[in-house]
Amino acid sequence: MTSLQTFHFFPLLSPELRIQVWQEALLIPRLVLIWKHTARNANIVRRSVVSPLLCVNRESRNEAIRLYSPPPSYPASPEIPVYIGPGTDIVYIAGIDGERRAFKHVTWTCDFLAQDLDSQCPSFAPLRRLAVDEEFLQQTTFLQFNKMPYSVWKLVISDLPELEELILVRRGSGCGWTVGEVEEKLLEAKEKFRRFWEDMCTDEGEAQALMKWRMPSIRILKPDELVEICWV
Repeated sequence: MTSLQTFHFFPLLSPELRIQVWQEALLIPRLVLIWKHTARNANIVRRSVVSPLLCVNRESRNEAIRLYSPPPSYPASPEIPVYIGPGTDIVYIAGIDGERRAFKHVTWTCDFLAQDLDSQCPSFAPLRRLAVDEEFLQQTTFLQFNKMPYSVWKLVISDLPELEELILVRRGSGCGWTVGEVEEKLLEAKEKFRRFWEDMCTDEGEAQALMKWRMPSIRILKPDELVEICWV
């Protein structure tokens, strides 16, 4: 039995059926990789596969544009924009902060994305799937100077209200956190954030938003396992 590689009669299907096919194809996630973090004023270096549906024809492109968000407006976008499918694509913030206290480059990337969320046209607000290196999460404190919500914990709990899935990428071979331990850490961070905003008494909106926060589903994957579930 030979496998069917090309469906030559696809253009003859009704527009409604073709659109359903495009929409199903859009459910395959792409991996949008943010992998270089150098300085506060540096561009975020991103790498991703351009969705084929943006290039097939006008009909498929129109369906893709309905789904994809424009690229982040801060910092300056690269020459080739990286569009984000907020419901499907996985944004992977790769790397860890340096050992020296001054080197907080990955945290700066989290800050860049948070500033994008505060802009007039945020592009990451509906992001539902985020991946970070497990070691980055393990080495990052909940609070900066034991006071302010900080770094990736703030991004997950305060800045991505629609987040449904958090993927920890385990690069080493040793034992790391379990899913239950990650959930406990997130709840602990949420409680610290709540106390901070209540003590500040300046922004009731932040405290109310924390009350509505939902625990995302947690997955722990190795890099090759993450690649297997995405277009890369």
